[in-house]
Amino acid sequence: MRRTSEWWHRLTQDERSELLCLERADKKYQGHSSYLPDDCTKCAHCSSPVSGRGRHGICQSCSRRLSTLIAKADGKETLANIAEEKARVRKPRLMPPAFVTVSAGEFLCGERKERVWLDEFQIMKYPVTVIRYRVFCSATGRAMPPAPSWGWLYNHPMVNVSWQDAAYYADWAGLSLPTEAEWEKAARGADGWVYPWGNEWDAGKCANSVNKALPRTEPVGSYPAGASPYGCQDMAGNVWEWCADWYDNTKRERVLRGGCWCASDSEYFRAACRGGHYPAYRNYNYGFRCVLRSPQGIEPCTIQEGNEIGKPYAPAILEDETGTLSDCVQ
Repeated sequence: MRRTSEWWHRLTQDERSELLCLERADKKYQGHSSYLPDDCTKCAHCSSPVSGRGRHGICQSCSRRLSTLIAKADGKETLANIAEEKARVRKPRLMPPAFVTVSAGEFLCGERKERVWLDEFQIMKYPVTVIRYRVFCSATGRAMPPAPSWGWLYNHPMVNVSWQDAAYYADWAGLSLPTEAEWEKAARGADGWVYPWGNEWDAGKCANSVNKALPRTEPVGSYPAGASPYGCQDMAGNVWEWCADWYDNTKRERVLRGGCWCASDSEYFRAACRGGHYPAYRNYNYGFRCVLRSPQGIEPCTIQEGNEIGKPYAPAILEDETGTLSDCVQ
């Protein structure tokens, strides 16, 4: 097709420049029978490594992009081209979870407030959310567990997970479930507070059903005034959180800590309160968070289009892990 002014006007200025650059790179090795020569190991446009032989001097990705731009200028843009363009322009990434650092030293542990020493570690500021667990399931091929009665709300803590589910997630993410002592220190601080925020019960500082009835979990980070001395949120209420330890010497149950949204007794929200259940048991009150014991950090995870029921993620939901549109996706 002859490239008229109308042909060019179907492209933006940036797209025109990109098309010309791609075509120049594409023609660079046309003297080699339309294939990359043996000594060419990088794309002539983006310099990415080229595996095997490709078309002319550009990689397959750049070749597809060139075809998409030409189709758009020809007025023959397909739904596939449009979908590819949307994915190219903005492919959201779930950013690494926020961590807080718990310094090395002693703290007052348990009901008897015995002095226990722990090395420094980092723990997630919030429980693992539904959106983070969805990414894990998408990456590993695991099925999401049955949804709670209120459905999957992406910025709420993940529920209906067993200890085994939580351990698999932690291993996949390069993290660990916290030991019971690590969880407790992060929740009550070195001085052994009764609750994450202090020594007096305050129903307005966590998701609970004391003298009321919450209908479901709350978005993570909904009670910043209830943060622990280290800055951890939701350490009391919202969901019981799995820990790495066995509950007792029978080694039949794993530890749960923190109380939950539907608990109606303030005793359950004390940092020293212990719960436990079988490792394979799932419940709409049970969630988890992870710890990081090495300094290498966590890489952002690219979110694939769609989920296990074939629906695309909504960008507005992806961007909102804590309700602040701040640090979840870039």
